[in-house]
Amino acid sequence: MQGLKILRLQLYENKIFDDLDITFFDKQDKEKEPYTSLIIGPNGTGKSNLLRTIILLFQEINEFKKTGKRNPKISGKFSFEYSINGKHYFYCNAEFIKKGEEKIIKETKPHLRTKNEESETLNVEIPSAIIALSIMLTDKFPTEMPDYKGYTYLGVKFNPSTAKTTTFIRKTVELLFNTLDNDFLQDNIFAGLKFLEYERFLYISYTPRYKNIIFTDDLTPEKFENFFLKFWEFTKRPKESPPWSLNYFKRLKQEAPSKIPKLVRLCKKIRTNLQKVYPGSRSEYFGFNIFDTPFSKEELKLINDLYSLDLISYPSLSFRKKGKEFEIEDSSSGEYHFISGFIGLLAKIQENSLVLIDEPENSLHPNWQMKYISFLKSIFKQFKSCHFIVATHSHFLVSDLDGNNSNINVLRKGEFIEAQPIPSNTYGWSAEEILLNVFQTPSTRNYYLSEELGNIFQLISEEPNERNVKEIKSKIEKLKKLDLTGLSKSDPLKDVVNQLFQKFADA
Repeated sequence: MQGLKILRLQLYENKIFDDLDITFFDKQDKEKEPYTSLIIGPNGTGKSNLLRTIILLFQEINEFKKTGKRNPKISGKFSFEYSINGKHYFYCNAEFIKKGEEKIIKETKPHLRTKNEESETLNVEIPSAIIALSIMLTDKFPTEMPDYKGYTYLGVKFNPSTAKTTTFIRKTVELLFNTLDNDFLQDNIFAGLKFLEYERFLYISYTPRYKNIIFTDDLTPEKFENFFLKFWEFTKRPKESPPWSLNYFKRLKQEAPSKIPKLVRLCKKIRTNLQKVYPGSRSEYFGFNIFDTPFSKEELKLINDLYSLDLISYPSLSFRKKGKEFEIEDSSSGEYHFISGFIGLLAKIQENSLVLIDEPENSLHPNWQMKYISFLKSIFKQFKSCHFIVATHSHFLVSDLDGNNSNINVLRKGEFIEAQPIPSNTYGWSAEEILLNVFQTPSTRNYYLSEELGNIFQLISEEPNERNVKEIKSKIEKLKKLDLTGLSKSDPLKDVVNQLFQKFADA
């Protein structure tokens, strides 16, 4: 196994799952692309909590590496297995032994090991990056993990009141500017726009502040510095009330003084690129399409410093579709969050990354849902050392999953939550087939339910014998496990099924 693979998680006496055993990787699969694991199930089965549990386990492992002691973040007994570049790691506080149908859980001292031997904990590898992506305010992801430098939260919980406005846009633009030196980034951003049927146009614009002081032809490094250090001479602010950007300037001057003349040159360049908001307007702005920008990659990163110095407004993002330009705030919620999350992934992913995505189908058109997994695999194909784990309700995502490089687990509710693996390759299955065989939910006039009933009646019509009676009962037992609420009361198929249940009540 090359790259990062999450292999197996076993839990016992866990406060959320109680007793759970789930495998995330099929050993016979090929490793030609980033590996994808799909977790599906109805509300209340703990899909989001499962993703959170994986993150917390790696947080524990990271601390265990440093201290040799466990700082518990999850409850109960557990055994967690993962692999990085062929090295197989176990982190556990119990041994899970199976003897026939019996499972024996033997509590042990918390330990981190390689294969069957105790490992030098300092040499145990962990994912180079863990990226948690969600568009829900109710997601279960931690927003930060200061002790795990590779952890990134790409979500909207930082500030719910501005989840779809300035904070999220500024964060997206900052990520974009800081990674434009990646050779593959622009092509893949364009691929993301094409996915949404947008044109090759991502326009970022700003309004300059203190235009007649800072954005002038005679600006010098001395004048630039004095604007902050003697702010009362340039602004109406009293001397005892410094601007909040003063501290950022002082830090900049101390840690990166060479940036100041570069910022001065950039301000002069921006001056030549200012445009009127409308003819005759006194207000001006500057902007650019990232696919055809007059600014260098270094200058784009410096624009973030101008924002932090409060010399320009927060950014505005615009796109174009069928020749019409529109701002990101006017896009659908699905388009908005897809763009933000996608750019964040491009910015943060690296080799041996774990990418956890919670319900990406929210607000996405079914046509986009059907293409979502193959799009991710295509865009991030060079990162085949990464493992994507996606929690979803969507049967459309299941139909887009190549079984040669992925696996599916269905979480079902019973006495406790159970993870049931789907052994079939579901790639290209129809929506009805997935609803029936994966979600166990037949839709009205479901073709596959009709076909299954036809097979049962064919067996009934044959000469009865021990073999076909056993097969009939087996097929009826399978029907009993289905959720038949998708059939309307007036649907005659429902009557047929109920009569079969009565006739073979002992099945």
